Amino acid sequence: MASDTHQVRQAPEAPKPVPTNTEEVKMSDTDRDFYSKQRRSRSIAMALALGAVVIVFYVVSLIQGPGIISRPY
Repeated sequence: MASDTHQVRQAPEAPKPVPTNTEEVKMSDTDRDFYSKQRRSRSIAMALALGAVVIVFYVVSLIQGPGIISRPY
């Protein structure tokens, strides 16, 4: 009887750790203001988009009415 040889697969190497940046990033006041305005406008845009989705779901549920609960199977 021939002996079966099974190859054992090696575990992949662990990812190398990402070096941490210990230096503090210095930003000027104008850069900080610019990035905070960008962040604020992005947050407002996401809030408006989420509000629009909520309104669409609400309107669709009003249009469908309570008949959706008593659907025949």
